[in-house]
Amino acid sequence: MMSVALLAAVLAQAPADVEARIERVVNGLLPETAFRRRWGAPAKLRDRMAQLHTPGISIAVVNGGRIEWARGFGVLEAGRTDPVSERTLFQAGSISKPVFALGVLRLVQEGKLDLDADVNDTLRTWKVPANGSWQPRVTLRQILTHSAGFTVHGFPGYRTTEPIPSVAAVLDGLPPANTDPVRVNILPGTEWRYSGGGITVGQLAVTDLLGEPFPALMQKLVLGPLGMADSTYEQPLPPARAAAAATAHPWKGDPLPGHWHVYPEMAAAGLWTTAADLARAGIEVQKAVRGESAFLTKERAVQMLSRTIQDDMGIGFFLEGKGENQRFGHGGWDEGFVARATFYKERGLGAVAMINSNEGAPLLDEVLRAIAKEYGWPGYFDEEEKAFAASPETLDAYAGEYTAAGGFRATVTRREGGLLFAADAQPPVELWPSSADRFFARAVDADVAFEKGDHGLKLRLQQDGRETVAEKVARDAASVEQAPGEDGAKAALDRSPRHGEWAQVPGPGGQPLRTWVVYPERKDKAPVVVVIHEIFGLSDWIRAVADRLAAEGFIAVAPDLVSGKGEGGGGTEAAKSRDDVVKLIRSLAPEEADGRIDAVRAWALSLPSANGRSATVGFCWGGTRSFAYAAREPGLGAAVVYYGTSPSDPAALARVKAPVLGLYGGDDARVDATIGPAEAELKRLGRTYEVAVYEGAGHGFLRAQDGRDGANLRAAEAAWPRTIAFLKRHLGEGPR
Repeated sequence: MMSVALLAAVLAQAPADVEARIERVVNGLLPETAFRRRWGAPAKLRDRMAQLHTPGISIAVVNGGRIEWARGFGVLEAGRTDPVSERTLFQAGSISKPVFALGVLRLVQEGKLDLDADVNDTLRTWKVPANGSWQPRVTLRQILTHSAGFTVHGFPGYRTTEPIPSVAAVLDGLPPANTDPVRVNILPGTEWRYSGGGITVGQLAVTDLLGEPFPALMQKLVLGPLGMADSTYEQPLPPARAAAAATAHPWKGDPLPGHWHVYPEMAAAGLWTTAADLARAGIEVQKAVRGESAFLTKERAVQMLSRTIQDDMGIGFFLEGKGENQRFGHGGWDEGFVARATFYKERGLGAVAMINSNEGAPLLDEVLRAIAKEYGWPGYFDEEEKAFAASPETLDAYAGEYTAAGGFRATVTRREGGLLFAADAQPPVELWPSSADRFFARAVDADVAFEKGDHGLKLRLQQDGRETVAEKVARDAASVEQAPGEDGAKAALDRSPRHGEWAQVPGPGGQPLRTWVVYPERKDKAPVVVVIHEIFGLSDWIRAVADRLAAEGFIAVAPDLVSGKGEGGGGTEAAKSRDDVVKLIRSLAPEEADGRIDAVRAWALSLPSANGRSATVGFCWGGTRSFAYAAREPGLGAAVVYYGTSPSDPAALARVKAPVLGLYGGDDARVDATIGPAEAELKRLGRTYEVAVYEGAGHGFLRAQDGRDGANLRAAEAAWPRTIAFLKRHLGEGPR
């Protein structure tokens, strides 16, 4: 084992490549952001220490199974110049616990303790109290895995000028103790609950058994054998060591009166140590796992680092990661001190960071992330979740509206390869499948899971450790009917219970515009949706689409935009063939078409049953016009574009205020080529342009639902619910 003097000499002469690594670490801290798996811009250690009022920090890095470097930064106390070195003592806080656990396992290894015996058999000066007639049976294994059911999470310590209670007084909460009595109030062995109080029971059990002061016992069991020469459990800290100790600074860089607190709860919070000494302890456990330690057997080390009452709890240590990337470690927090240690179980990697400031706690993970990045620690950073290939049928099954207690409402719609999730009036968030029934978001820290309940499908929204459970709204078959294809349009119109009628709407220059109007069945006023027909004119299919929009609560108006252009002053109905209709529409200048849409929209908004909000939905040629009209009309509430080209003029895109939904066939290169530039420009402008491109579907997929070997039908079944959800969201229409 390397002596302290030799380590100091080695560290003082760190090779140039190690010095370069140190420089990259201290200049490459990775601050946390509000989002998981996203870090802030690299920061300098000195800057973050200043921002977080942290006078000093000690860091040790383990690489290749040895301490590659250990170094102190800053000062022992704010306002003084004494520097922190690699041998400066810091209070380890709760890292005292796993070091204590090493001592317990040494005693178990020597046959002096049984992890599974009743701790009351060992205690002499205090006993785990009975609860009335019931006597809890508590073991050291439960104590070291925080499953003994004891109360009292942690300890605040005592000022150096205050009287210090005995351990028994602490356990009974008797003066001068400043914490509650330590008691078992849940069934031991059944549940994890962190308890420094329980660890203190373990401390007393060991000292009662061996009849030695705890600091001397731990020196003999652990600190001495591991060469932790700069470490002690002595409380209060002896004057001979005080000069080498950092001063505590709880907040705002103010030194703690008396320099630090005293912790008679030594096993739980009383270890004074250095980052390098804690690194030695971690290295020894790594060696023991490989069967190379004279201190601890492989059997005991593996036992210590095996999952117990919960997946992240070993014996004394917390566990992270999986397989070869599993790590063990612990954090610590005393008044004015914070520490963090982590080591790989099966790799010679790890690090320790200790600071003399509570406010500086974020520094520890920032430093560890910088070390992990520099040394390429495998599995340390959560990998970006990868999308699972969910089937279209699976995605379709989840689409719908969900409600929960408290007024929570959400709409789920299918998009290509995933889902869209819109909570209340929020813009939709894209969800990617991580499995057949679990989805994750990237825009926010949210996960969504689906499951079958007693009354249908349930949705579980998980955010920030909280969960909202919502049930899918069962809706009447007519109200959820898919928009029909061309072949079923006439039959759908004949079946419709809604009131549809022809209106002659005054257009520009006094030209009447023949318009199909369908009213929803509702008590209150409704928003208006202008349906802009394809290049094939106002067909039965367009009228059926308008009917389906009315079924969803909208006043649907579908004008014949070539009214007066055909034979005898007619429109679509006067044309002898589709080709004739196409010719009429091609003769219609964009400005004239927009003027006619203007007139119909204004007329519809003046209806007594209209609520003043409006949108457009257009198909093919009408999709192009729907997008263009959004650039013309700032008062539009939303625009839906089915397989229509996007504006190419940046000035036109800059005028788009309304949210736009674009729905496209994947095999429609002419139209799809216009999506990217518009999408990029609108994103730059901060505008809403939602895009869905349906693989294998062709142009006109909502009308021609029987085409392209089922791809058109799948696209239609995904696009139509999304259309309705988009319109409801942006026109202020929640589920009714």
